Amino acid sequence: MIPMTGQTQGVDYLNTIVCFFNERSIDLKKVFSVCTDGCPSMLGRNIGFVQLLKKYLENDNLLSFHCIIHQESLAVKLGENFSCVMKQVVKIVNFIRSNELNHRTFQEFLKELISQYGDVLYHTEVRWLSKGKVLERFFSIRHEITLFLATKEKEYPDVYDFSW
Repeated sequence: MIPMTGQTQGVDYLNTIVCFFNERSIDLKKVFSVCTDGCPSMLGRNIGFVQLLKKYLENDNLLSFHCIIHQESLAVKLGENFSCVMKQVVKIVNFIRSNELNHRTFQEFLKELISQYGDVLYHTEVRWLSKGKVLERFFSIRHEITLFLATKEKEYPDVYDFSW
């Protein structure tokens, strides 16, 4: 996702998309469809993003789809495999962080190992984006976590499975 700040008119969306594609050397002329929400700045008849994109691409046949599902809802609906991984990760993170002694011991353990990070992140249901951050941090220090769990005689066999 590209964050939009300030005005959000059709021309602003177009400029942002054009810059995004240009920065990555992607040929925007290859775009043949676009999916948007129903706001006027996207679907406006003359100066909406879709109309401006059609003009920019010189393609009146550009397919335009209206998606009624909010992007957060799309991101929250996780596959079964991902949900299993997320549940295990949350369980392990909660084990580490819910007890003050465990948490301090874990932080000291990471310092001793000169780990890239000094702690694990808490997962919150409120922000779907936090799931990705929690997983990224967890897997960055996965080796350290498995060593720490072994010292606490906690077994989470999935953590040792590389296909997990």
